[in-house]
Amino acid sequence: MKFLSSLSTFIFLSILIIATFHFDVQAKTVTLHYCLEKTAREHPLILKEQEKIAEAESYLQEARTSRFFPELKLRLFSGPVPDADGYFYDGIPGIGTGDDVTLSTWEKLQNLGPFFRINFEGVQPIYTFGGISSLIEAANAGVEAKRHQLNQEKSSLSENLIKLYLGFQLAQEVLEVQRDLRHELEKIKDKIEEWLASGSPHATHIDRLRLKVFTALLDKEILASEKGEKQARATFLELCQERDPETEIAIQPLSEEIISLPDVQEFIAQALTNRPEMKALKAAIIAKEAFVSREKSDYFPRIFLAGGIYYGVAPGRTPQENVFIDDDFNYFYGGIVLGLEQNLSFHLSRIRIRRARAEYRELIHGLSALESAIAIQVSKDYENVEESMKRISKIREGMKAARTWMFASMENYYLGVEKISEVIDAFGAYLAIKWQFFQAIYDYQKTLMELYLSAGKQPWIENE
Repeated sequence: MKFLSSLSTFIFLSILIIATFHFDVQAKTVTLHYCLEKTAREHPLILKEQEKIAEAESYLQEARTSRFFPELKLRLFSGPVPDADGYFYDGIPGIGTGDDVTLSTWEKLQNLGPFFRINFEGVQPIYTFGGISSLIEAANAGVEAKRHQLNQEKSSLSENLIKLYLGFQLAQEVLEVQRDLRHELEKIKDKIEEWLASGSPHATHIDRLRLKVFTALLDKEILASEKGEKQARATFLELCQERDPETEIAIQPLSEEIISLPDVQEFIAQALTNRPEMKALKAAIIAKEAFVSREKSDYFPRIFLAGGIYYGVAPGRTPQENVFIDDDFNYFYGGIVLGLEQNLSFHLSRIRIRRARAEYRELIHGLSALESAIAIQVSKDYENVEESMKRISKIREGMKAARTWMFASMENYYLGVEKISEVIDAFGAYLAIKWQFFQAIYDYQKTLMELYLSAGKQPWIENE
């Protein structure tokens, strides 16, 4: 009994482990919004832009730090120096007080000893006439500009992702219609073979050949659609950074819903406010304006505190204690002073200010040009959406007629009152207009997405 109980437990655990493993290896399914969010976080181009933000933040931190923390330097020196025993006013021992003694170079080199020096210095700005505050303002605006450039990169990646997703939707829709028609052609083929076998006058060998040619052409289109679907899927997953070949895409049919658009001026106003490149350029203008102020501060002096601690020792030399004698090897002192520094190269300052002002005016003109370009782009995208909406309305009417024609031709053919050539014509017309309808829906969704993106929408954020 114990053996059977242990065996049952083992079997149960084995089944549980296998079931758990099977659950773990099930294919992962990703959605469009999941990929939008993931790409906005993890794509290499996004990580690159984030490093640019970190770099800009380091400049901001450096500017802020310079206001409250001094610039510190520590210097260490060491080397050989001739030993010297005695004081300057006592002369050289063994020779006699006051006697003038001159040592040769060789004698100096025979009696060398070490020396060590430590210099610790600091400078703290107190007032710079706006120099530091302008640097902080410029650096802060630079960080904002980099953040908006990051959103611009996210917008570009999102546009590519959505276009790939729409392309995948289009390929699947077309492929489904082609396969449905291929299935109907098989029914017609079976009917032709049945009539030919029975000797019915309703079908001929020419009918069989015509159907075979049309079927071959449709098969070719199906292969092209399957290739396009596969490529769109692979490219979408690669951009989404999902490289598992088993990953599936949660795809929805192309939405045929037509929305009511607000006035184009509303989109333009949103674009001029929300577009990341607009925000980035405005931040760059603020940064450049602050930099002009920074260059102007060079016309004025800088008030600072400076201080340091200095220590030197040479064991082989007697420290000189007379305050009127400089001892370069044995000393210890320190202090702090109030200082003023004035840049007198005013001619160079004027050149730098003129250059900064020219760069500032260049950005101002660039902002005006960008506003005009954005207004033109939004108007163009708006017109594209309106044109695609009209095209859908027109094609939908023709598609209904083509569908009715196709099914009527099939029924008439089965009744023996229609020629196969007319059925093929109806199939071809329906397939062509159905393709145009899907293409129109795709164009509408794509142009609508472009319109929203050009107005500054951020599709990688939920509920945006």
